[in-house]
Amino acid sequence: MRLVLLRALVVVILAVFSGLAVNSGQIFALLHKVPVQAAEDYAPIPVELPFVRTWQQEGKLLVDARAFDNYSAGHIAGAYSVPIGDQQRLQALVDCCVRRTEVLVYCSSISCSDAFTMGEQLFVSGFKRVYLYDAGFTEWQQQQPWVTGSQRQLDNTVKEGGER
Repeated sequence: MRLVLLRALVVVILAVFSGLAVNSGQIFALLHKVPVQAAEDYAPIPVELPFVRTWQQEGKLLVDARAFDNYSAGHIAGAYSVPIGDQQRLQALVDCCVRRTEVLVYCSSISCSDAFTMGEQLFVSGFKRVYLYDAGFTEWQQQQPWVTGSQRQLDNTVKEGGER
């Protein structure tokens, strides 16, 4: 009887270790997942052109929440395109960059609510501080000589740890 219990215990231990080995990636991801924040705690920090200019010059994380066609026509240099409703791009941004904890979001102008909505989605996904450039790309384009039409891709442009 004792031998049967010992063998059963060995089988259980082997099964547990096998399960851990097979699912180690999922377990690691669960243990290192950024805690989800509540949407009702979202309070973006409004910023103006001088702040955005410095942010952009320092190469910090910029997100353009406008439709991809608008982004392709021109955007703030260094910005990533993450249009509202594009869950694949949103997830790619979160996966690569959430460790940075801060993000600046803009859309076309003060009449556009996409930046606010995207900022909320990024906050809920784990970004601790969200800056909101209400005047958006319209003001930037009028005031800045360095508007670009080149596209920023989320794959292969961000190194491990979220650095560019």
